[in-house]
Amino acid sequence: MNPSHVWASSGFPAVLTVSRAGAKIRRTVADLTTGTSIAGYRIESVLGHGSMGTVYSALEVSLERRVALKVLTPELSRDERFRDRFLRESKIAASLEHPHIVPIHAAGEADGVLFLAMRYVEGRDLSGLLESLGRLDPERAVGLLGQIASALDAAHARGLVHRDVKPANILISRPAGGGELAYLCDFGLAKHASTVSSLTGSREILGTVDYWHRSRSRGSPWTVASTSTRSAASSTSA
Repeated sequence: MNPSHVWASSGFPAVLTVSRAGAKIRRTVADLTTGTSIAGYRIESVLGHGSMGTVYSALEVSLERRVALKVLTPELSRDERFRDRFLRESKIAASLEHPHIVPIHAAGEADGVLFLAMRYVEGRDLSGLLESLGRLDPERAVGLLGQIASALDAAHARGLVHRDVKPANILISRPAGGGELAYLCDFGLAKHASTVSSLTGSREILGTVDYWHRSRSRGSPWTVASTSTRSAASSTSA
């Protein structure tokens, strides 16, 4: 499985108590191996690494369902303000129902770390596609952009602003019936537009600078206009 299939997230050194075959063991989060269980999910393989945590292919044991399981870094999990925002905004993001938004099955805290279980999408991310092909032809780019724009519209209608729209957070899948589907993922940096102040603190840099709207570099507040619109357009032509 290519690491570009799901969200990008980061390996990190930390100790976590997990279970295997009913026995409690201690190992680093970055070293969760096949068969390790956390929060009712059994790890199958690593899908990707990034700044916020590690993403695994995992089996939800109770439903025998394959998921993409994002386990956040212990540093983020220990940050009380971040933890509160993550748990609160994950609930909002999980309520989004749209054909081009990757559904969130569950979010929570287990064994001292935060996790996010999402639908597993077979395919690759737009970042990998652009690396292999370069610029997309206009017709294809417009088709993908339209799907992601409709996903952003749905999020904005719920007052949710995605603060990190970039190629790595857009998944591309080719269903058996033909065609090409784009999915927006990783609402881990999402912000509810009605929130007066970010729970992450006013000085923290959020999102990926290369895909910021220029108003963000001037310190303007997060809004629908200053984030997702420009980011989505630049993502298909990176």
